[in-house]
Amino acid sequence: FFLVPFFVEKKKKKKMATNPAFSETTQNAAEQQQRILEHLDQEKRARSLAVPTKDALVKARLRELGEPICLFGENAGDRRQRLRMVMVQLGVTEGMPKIALEEQRVKVDASVDDKKQVYYTPGTKDLKDFRLWCLNYSIPKAKKRVAGQKALRDAEVDELEKMKEEEGTKRIRTGKDTDKVVNQRMKQVGELRKFVNLSSQVEDMRAARPVSSISFAPNQKLLATASWSGSVKVWESETFRQVKQFRGHTERATQVLFHPHSSCEIPSSLKTEVKMEVDDTEIPSSSSSSSSSVDLISCSVDKMIHLWSLSSPTPIATLTGHMDRINRIAIHPFGRHIASTSNDMTWRLWDLETKSMLLEQEGHSRASFGCAFHPDGSLLCSTGLDSFGRVWDLRSGKSIFLMKGHVSGVLTTDWAPDGFTLVTGGDDNAVRIWDLRRKRCVYTVPAHAKLVSQAKFWGGQRENFLVTCSYDKTVKIWGGGDWTMIKSLSGHDGQVSAVDVSGDGEMIASCGLDKTWKVWKKEEEEEFVM
Repeated sequence: FFLVPFFVEKKKKKKMATNPAFSETTQNAAEQQQRILEHLDQEKRARSLAVPTKDALVKARLRELGEPICLFGENAGDRRQRLRMVMVQLGVTEGMPKIALEEQRVKVDASVDDKKQVYYTPGTKDLKDFRLWCLNYSIPKAKKRVAGQKALRDAEVDELEKMKEEEGTKRIRTGKDTDKVVNQRMKQVGELRKFVNLSSQVEDMRAARPVSSISFAPNQKLLATASWSGSVKVWESETFRQVKQFRGHTERATQVLFHPHSSCEIPSSLKTEVKMEVDDTEIPSSSSSSSSSVDLISCSVDKMIHLWSLSSPTPIATLTGHMDRINRIAIHPFGRHIASTSNDMTWRLWDLETKSMLLEQEGHSRASFGCAFHPDGSLLCSTGLDSFGRVWDLRSGKSIFLMKGHVSGVLTTDWAPDGFTLVTGGDDNAVRIWDLRRKRCVYTVPAHAKLVSQAKFWGGQRENFLVTCSYDKTVKIWGGGDWTMIKSLSGHDGQVSAVDVSGDGEMIASCGLDKTWKVWKKEEEEEFVM
């Protein structure tokens, strides 16, 4: 206690001897200022040091530096600040304890090894046979499609040259041309603006649940709906009468699709509006059916895919293998194979003839959601909640195009009939148009105020139209090329979950979380008799 004043006094006398011109008060003030500057400098250097945020790591580092890990009345924030000051005084810059640094180094080395690691999934003979079959199937279809596009283009060029010869170039440049292509487009746009709500139907009056999916039959006379109750129902599209109900899923049904080769015929003895209870033990074996007898395909949160026939009240087969809920399914143009996406971050390829899985494909870091087959049957596009989409070549198994652009999960995708235009929609409220030839996004449509739940193309090789639905309670029709909105269909009281277009393009069906489904049709013009 008495040594400190004696030491200070001795130091002062020494300084006074060296600085006789300054008084003792001045020297004390100078020393105090020097101490303050040194303290401020230490605090400045301490603020620039990185120390752990976890209190356990702070204590471990203090123990390594030989300091007490806790002082009386000290909280976690005070302890982190004390660690900084100790590091400044000792001239140490590393704030992490050695144990934590070693664990972090091991993790980094492991992640680097994982990134560099290349692995292959063994393929089966059935998968090899499918790839060869897909090659032989898709090339003739692609050749026919490209030849048709060239023929249309040549016809347009010949027509333009003929118009120049007959009417003159001057008349065409003044905007007085009679281009049939432009007139035809304007006529089509005018027809699309006539869509109005034809009918609205509640999915189930007794125990209504949100409707998750809707699909037209190939003949447009029937449509199917899937709901959160797990049931699949078939309706007449003209009379809106329920003609059949399937009960097989134990959880929410997420999607239902009509098979492109469906007979669309329901035996009169099986037409009913009463619920049918299904015993899972009565499901027939896979050898009793073929893809030609499949009329409907549905998937559910229960991780199962059911194959239905309109002539049977029970599933004719069940496909299992996914480890988590199944989000979407898609049917190959040939009709024998289907693809499914799941929250297990994979999409899988199934053979309807053998009722077996051909391929389990990884590629998304989060849940895989949307999927669609190319019109030629050669490619498949999958989207995921990781905000990316991927185009896969089914003939080689390679990912040939990574679609980057969405800032949130991508929920839906579809191919245009022209074979090179692709649409995606997602949780960022945007619709993106992709050109497979350029391998980039060519147009971004700020389509909706909320997430885009589904997008579908329809039309021909000359002109494509797009319909989208969203959680903003609307269904919108878009024109191809400039992607301008043609009409917005409003009528749902809740989020719209799915939309479909009939094969002839005369009807649009939508369903939503308001527990209803609606049919939109072109309004017929009334004739007035004078």
